[in-house]
Amino acid sequence: MSAVHYAILRVERVKSNADLDGATRHGRRADSSTHFDPERSAFNMHWAAGRVTGPVDWAEAVQATFDRFGVTPRKNAPLAADFLVAASPEYFSPLDDTGHFNMERVIPWAEAVLAAFHERYPRMVAAARLDLDEGSPHMSICVVPIYTKVTKRTSKHAVSYRKVFGGETISAARDNMIGLQDWFAEKMAPLGLTRGVPKRVTGRSHESHQEYARRHRASDEAMERAKADAELYAAQLQERVAEFDIRLAALHAQEALLKTNLRKATQVLLDATKSHEWIKAAVSTLEAYDPHAPVVAILHDKQEVFDKHLQRISRLSADLDNIEPPASSTEHP
Repeated sequence: MSAVHYAILRVERVKSNADLDGATRHGRRADSSTHFDPERSAFNMHWAAGRVTGPVDWAEAVQATFDRFGVTPRKNAPLAADFLVAASPEYFSPLDDTGHFNMERVIPWAEAVLAAFHERYPRMVAAARLDLDEGSPHMSICVVPIYTKVTKRTSKHAVSYRKVFGGETISAARDNMIGLQDWFAEKMAPLGLTRGVPKRVTGRSHESHQEYARRHRASDEAMERAKADAELYAAQLQERVAEFDIRLAALHAQEALLKTNLRKATQVLLDATKSHEWIKAAVSTLEAYDPHAPVVAILHDKQEVFDKHLQRISRLSADLDNIEPPASSTEHP
């Protein structure tokens, strides 16, 4: 059974130029609070009226949209809508270890998202950005809420977040948002994405754009910390292995030296034993030939010395028998 991947859409009011400037800083990666990989920021994609090579100034893009429609927003009224568009992170998982994401899915998805927004909000999409330097690909899309205001005498364009994205009542606003989620899921269905279970069924509270972003940043930061901890543990383990290898090499060297000394001592013992046996044989031979020869008397006088040497040889032999080379260890502590 194939995994289910969800289409994700969040929308927030852009209330002021300060909010637009904040979005611009985020697009330029000039806000220090955002978690991202600067080595991948160059791969982010940006759009204004069309594809552009660098981050878009959202305030300028919104003003250009106002000029295009010939409208002026009311004082203190929301200026635009900031859409956060994403999908289940697993949907973008790479097919192998050659990249961060499956770009054969990312690019068609981003193109389909933009096409859907331009179709639903013609000429109202002021700016868009595809982020590829965070935990999962996602898009930020700035839409200026333009509607046609009809009166008894005139029909003209005007700006109203409530008219385009909200409703006259809380219930109407909720129904509009549900309809927006349904529309987006329908547009993403050909790509294999599906709508999540509506919150009216699950009872979940709404998660704002900022809350969603914070949650994902927290998740990314937790993953980075876990990765750093794992790398630190691996480095410490590698150091322990290196220390063990040094200790093991020293033990092998000591074992080799001990074996060499044991061989030498054994050879000395054998030579001493042979010498003692030769002297005994020589004494016996001389004594048999001439028991009264002066050299026989001298050798007999030295018998006590020979006996002491024999005792020392015996003790050395016993000591050598009690010495055992250390067993080689091949297991890490």
